[in-house]
Parts: sequence; structure tokens; C-alpha cells
Amino acid sequence: MTELRQGTGWRLDWRELSPAARAIWWDQLWDDAIKLRDRYRLVLRSAWWEDDTQVEVLAAVAALVSGYDTGAWNDPVSKLQLLFDLDRIRGLLHAGQDVFDPERDRWGFDEHLLAVGCEPDTRGMG
Repeated sequence: MTELRQGTGWRLDWRELSPAARAIWWDQLWDDAIKLRDRYRLVLRSAWWEDDTQVEVLAAVAALVSGYDTGAWNDPVSKLQLLFDLDRIRGLLHAGQDVFDPERDRWGFDEHLLAVGCEPDTRGMG
């Protein structure tokens, strides 16, 4: 799903990253979450970024899909296993009341980034 992960040892967790790297990690996960939602019909919930399990599931699935899509992994049996596991993945993403809407929810996501110590991207500002 992302060129950042391809062959770079992309981290599946954000906690030990610098504030600037955290912002990049979270923004990439936002983009990947939208792509995964659309591609695999995953019903994401508003504020999924506040649930550690949902964050870890999305990061892991995004890394797997990226590996398959880029050709870094060429294992059809494992890809089929991922597809068979989509129902279980959906079950891990069920927490929350409202359905995720990227336009409506972006402000809450941005607030979360500040709360977890991300350094805001100021490129092109000022």
C-alpha cells in the first residue's frame, strides 16, 4: 500500500519513533486505512486511531498487503490465508459507534496526533 514500507523495515508500532517520524507513520496509516476499507470492504469506526488493537490490526494488514502488492512477498497460499481471515479482521475492527468518515473524522485524527506527541508538518506553511 505504501512505498515507505517497501524493503525499509517499516515499523508496525509508532511508540518508539521520533515526533516527526510519528506524524509520517500515522499519516501513512490514515491513507492505508482508507485504501484497506475500500479494497476489502472493511467497516472502520470513527476514532479507530484511539483503539490500540484496531491500530495494530490496520498496520499489520497494510504491511502484508504492501508486501504482496509490491512483489516483495510472492506466496499465494499466504495471500489466500489473508483473504480467508478478512472476517476475523473485520471482527477486530468492530469497536466504536459511528462509521468512519474521512472528511468528518480528520479533525479528530489530527487532534490525536498532537495528543500522542507527533510533530506537526509545517512544510509549505508560513
